[in-house]
Amino acid sequence: MPIRRSWFPVRLRGIQCPSQYDCGMASDRFPDPRDEPTMTIERASRFFGLSSSAAYDAAARGDIPSMRIGRRIVVPTGRAAQQLGIRFEGLR
Repeated sequence: MPIRRSWFPVRLRGIQCPSQYDCGMASDRFPDPRDEPTMTIERASRFFGLSSSAAYDAAARGDIPSMRIGRRIVVPTGRAAQQLGIRFEGLR
């Protein structure tokens, strides 16, 4: 029987859906740049604490590292981690 989303608590101040369940929510863990070299601007906005429209504006100003690939704007995961002060073992 599939698990209904309404059975799980809403995320408040760090309370998260248990990892063994699929709550339909994206992971709050910062992706490892070796596994995921880029991420969408919407996903990056959550780590920077911005709305997606504010993140697009910040990317246009150059405040968030970003690059355009075709029509998409993506954020290099390694550069975003560096800017946020997140370190991964084995990376410079």
